[in-house]
Amino acid sequence: MNARDRITRARIKLLKDQPFFGDLAMHLSVEEDNSCPTMGTDGYQMFYNSEFVEKLSDSDLEFIVAHEVLHCVFKHTQKHRSEGKDPMIFNAAADFVINLALKDSQMTPPEHALLNDEFRGFNSEAVYEKLMNDPKYQKLKKQLETLDDHSRMGKQKSTPTDERDWKAKVAQAKTKAKLAGKDPSGVGEIVDKILNPKVNFKDLLHATVQNLVKFDHRLTPPNRRHIGQDYYLPSMYGNALRAVIAVDSSGSVSTKELQYFMGVIDNILGSFHSYDIDIIAFSSDVHTHKKLETGDTCKKFQFKDRGGTCIQPVFKWITEKTRGHIDCAIILTDGGIYDECPPNAPPYPLIWVLTHEASKQVKHGTKIKLEGCV
Repeated sequence: MNARDRITRARIKLLKDQPFFGDLAMHLSVEEDNSCPTMGTDGYQMFYNSEFVEKLSDSDLEFIVAHEVLHCVFKHTQKHRSEGKDPMIFNAAADFVINLALKDSQMTPPEHALLNDEFRGFNSEAVYEKLMNDPKYQKLKKQLETLDDHSRMGKQKSTPTDERDWKAKVAQAKTKAKLAGKDPSGVGEIVDKILNPKVNFKDLLHATVQNLVKFDHRLTPPNRRHIGQDYYLPSMYGNALRAVIAVDSSGSVSTKELQYFMGVIDNILGSFHSYDIDIIAFSSDVHTHKKLETGDTCKKFQFKDRGGTCIQPVFKWITEKTRGHIDCAIILTDGGIYDECPPNAPPYPLIWVLTHEASKQVKHGTKIKLEGCV
């Protein structure tokens, strides 16, 4: 039996025993390429060296086919994953993650597969940092040999359509495996995160402000004085940010939440080289206002009123004081609002930063959940 036929048989066997991996393996075209020393993938094709494949046991071949599938599922084939990293170390990190996931899915790794139980629950970036900073791995660097060839990863330009297609394939394969009673335990949680990603707050806030604020700017390195905070954004250089930031100081907002709110404001100030921002605090009404211009900070901001939460005074204040001529409004709140938002969306972009799930009164704008502060 030649190498191609053996790979075909391995994929069929996976379809029966490990349907998640088998189903996804069928989406990769198989190409012989003896310039490839082992096997590999670019996210579209699975390459193989015929001499390498013919020497593998059936079990090892099935494992490596599933291994190529997980490179695609875990997006290791995308250029940004390894960009700027030591390629040998990142390749090893990717293999540590994949091999452990396959082992946990009841597949038997080849003898020389990179495995370490201490990396369970880590993604490739976390394993990479561990490998880069642990002297014992640096000494063993030349021994961190991967099962397959990674040289084609990141060479093909992936598009949003490609990513959506793979995400759909992964969802379908997971559903089929679950219906067959063979949902792969080793990758189940990881796949759930891929299908329903939990976006990092600082990245989401950064992307939201960047997308909603309609003026030209370019990103520059972070302002160093903000790096010590729990989160910070890359600096944006361009026209001045003209915004209103409203802070909920009602009695339901804890002191810790208020501290986080002030950290978010400091973070936003540090991300723009030039800004003109009105900070207002509100509960049942707007009770405190502070004007911040480039270079100012929000230190010593006082919260005088800790009553109930009403949102309409905020929109009224913005209309009266700015006539809506702002780049965006950002409202920091726990979401426990008593009155109704205005029926129509405001004429400016609106961002809600929430410490809890938003109440039904929060109808317009973009909602961002501030994690970890309660």
